[in-house]
Amino acid sequence: MKYSPTGTRGPVPESGHIFGIVRILVVMLCAFVVLLPSAIQVSAQDAQAQPTEDPAQLVPNDPLAPQNNDENAATPTEEPAADVPVATQEPDSGSANQTTVTRSAQRADPATGPGFPAALAHGLAYVTGDDLVWQVRETEFAAPKNAKSSVSNASTVLQREGASIIRNDVTGKRAKTDPGEGYFIAAGDGYTLMAEDDSSLVWIFELVDPDDVAVDAFYESPVLDDLDEGVYDMTMMRYVLQPGDQVTLPEHNGAALVMVSSGEVEVNAGGDRSALAESDGQTLDDDATLSNTSNADAVVMYTYLGEEVSDDSAGTGTGTTPSTTGTSDSTTSDAGTGTTDDAASGTLQDEAAASTGENPLPETDEAGNFLTSIDVTADADIYLIITVDGLTVFDGTLPAGASSGPVVGTNFQVYTSSGVNTNFTNACGEYFKMGYEEGEVTYVLTATAESCAP
Repeated sequence: MKYSPTGTRGPVPESGHIFGIVRILVVMLCAFVVLLPSAIQVSAQDAQAQPTEDPAQLVPNDPLAPQNNDENAATPTEEPAADVPVATQEPDSGSANQTTVTRSAQRADPATGPGFPAALAHGLAYVTGDDLVWQVRETEFAAPKNAKSSVSNASTVLQREGASIIRNDVTGKRAKTDPGEGYFIAAGDGYTLMAEDDSSLVWIFELVDPDDVAVDAFYESPVLDDLDEGVYDMTMMRYVLQPGDQVTLPEHNGAALVMVSSGEVEVNAGGDRSALAESDGQTLDDDATLSNTSNADAVVMYTYLGEEVSDDSAGTGTGTTPSTTGTSDSTTSDAGTGTTDDAASGTLQDEAAASTGENPLPETDEAGNFLTSIDVTADADIYLIITVDGLTVFDGTLPAGASSGPVVGTNFQVYTSSGVNTNFTNACGEYFKMGYEEGEVTYVLTATAESCAP
């Protein structure tokens, strides 16, 4: 039944119009279905963004890079064939997940990279021209309360395990060494070597008289009998060699010492080859090369006397700073610990008010140096080191109210852990303070013609 044009239902649409509308809806639905997975994938990728890879990991087999100890870690991508340059390898267009690895990445500082030398410690060493031998000792440092000051020949220290504190008892300055770090010890100065934790293990490299080799030395070299008297730059260097690496060692005076810290190496000295493993050493008279022919990384220490240094820069140590004001001018230098950059200096009479009348005539030693005495007391527990004319006469804790006792000499260096709690009494019986520092400080006092005789 067909409605008339004037009926209440309205006009009937033509069938062609209906089909057109349906086609448009179908196309739109198909487009939505196609684009929806892409939008979901982009969103998922944004949500799972990965951090930038550490460039150190891009150096193959770099022993200094962080190591992955996970036994279940994915097997690394194999190196490309040697005759196929990495830059010319085209990715497989059929592979869905391509990973590009840059093999040419290098550390910014070559001194820390494999195969490159790093100078761990060096300083000037005087040799008399007499026969010497290299000795290497392995020792554990004592805790600070049990450590003792000692004087040795010029030497270098290599920290093997744990951490240590090395204090120059002449200046009061300290240094901390961690595993793999080195330190140069000057001859003639008193040093206190202390453990910073429970397991401080070190190697000490030293040139000594053949009759003075320590009983705990695990290596002793043949006798060095061709060293001329002079001052030389003693240096300890470290080489990190990967399998296949080879290096030529620097020139040296006298016989140099090669000591393997870890791994294995081959030494070629003028055509004579020898194999060294961990804790093995060898002296070298002439030029030599080191090669790592093993399948593991190797670390080698090379200790030697370098160029001879002239006497033009030499001078006599005064034991005092240029300042003669008698004030401490406390400035921080020991990493903010409150030590003075230049030890406080002055004279005993400058620091004490001269209110007792004339002083007795001063006493001098055989060389004509004025002599006097000081006595140190503590208001609270302090750590105290007293060095008199280069010799340490007191090194330890001074309890509150206790006294060091009078010490006699010309030049006095007094290190204290608390300046404000440290008091002095001079040979005239006068009581005074050198300063009021809350933290540690070193004071220098010098006898003069006005000082009371001891």
